[in-house]
Amino acid sequence: MTIRQIFFLLSVFVLTLNGTGQTLSKYKHIDDYVISFESNAPTPEKLVRSLIKKKWTEDEKVRAVYGWIAKNIKYDYEGLNLKTVHFSDDNTMALEAFAKRTGVCAHYSALFQYMCNSIGIEAKTINGRIKLSPSQIGIVPIDFHGWNMVKTNGKYHLIEVTWASASQKHFEYFFYPDPKRFIATHYSEGKDQLLSVPIKKKEFDNYPYISDCFFFEKKDNIFPKQGTIVTNNGHIELKINYPDTLSLLPEIFIGDELYYPPCTFKKVGQTFILSLKIPEGEYVLRLGSECNGLLAFKVIYKKEDEE
Repeated sequence: MTIRQIFFLLSVFVLTLNGTGQTLSKYKHIDDYVISFESNAPTPEKLVRSLIKKKWTEDEKVRAVYGWIAKNIKYDYEGLNLKTVHFSDDNTMALEAFAKRTGVCAHYSALFQYMCNSIGIEAKTINGRIKLSPSQIGIVPIDFHGWNMVKTNGKYHLIEVTWASASQKHFEYFFYPDPKRFIATHYSEGKDQLLSVPIKKKEFDNYPYISDCFFFEKKDNIFPKQGTIVTNNGHIELKINYPDTLSLLPEIFIGDELYYPPCTFKKVGQTFILSLKIPEGEYVLRLGSECNGLLAFKVIYKKEDEE
């Protein structure tokens, strides 16, 4: 499976910038315009100059660039699988993505940077790491990924245009995502995190596996920070700030069999407290689902040696 398929399992979705079931964005007028916009411009510079309007704010111009790329550039699954994707400097990859209308994350982020810079908006590509599966909890993720940072009105924002095309909710979420949420799924070094106190790579490695969908229904940026749970008596308690709309049914796989451990839970304020009795062993405990918000932990249960 490809990187995007592994992480999202959402290949059945297509981008609909004015999709139903989504709170209307303050950028709806921009999104509607981008949907109807057509151009045969031979270069990204000429296209972006015909795309944007002088009267727009910087944020509206960025939204238009973001929307055009998410709508018109297709992810190159075939090239990734066949290892025929061409990587080069940012400008070359931007021009290649524009010409072919396809690419992977490096091409998406390079094109976003190129188009913004061509209209005088500061943008850059950020290269970092992402966690693609629960098996990576506690280890250094090997999966490299690229996204963007853009500056408007003197303030920096994050942009993830590659993943924006997965669904309407992805499109909304990854335009200026809260850095305190974004760090749950995307790691970069130092100031590129846009956090007042940047986290270290080891902290990110030890996070639980968290699908981006986990945050779609949440109103805050709270998420568990410890991904490995160790017990010597088979009992664990989890305190999770979790959206009411998402399932909290815990499940684990023992071999190839799905097992639902005995569980009780109560809600205190916005926090769910789960008490579980689990079998002996080492495995992944999952809450929720990939498409609707998944939390996954590595659980280690080893009984104390009897004397």
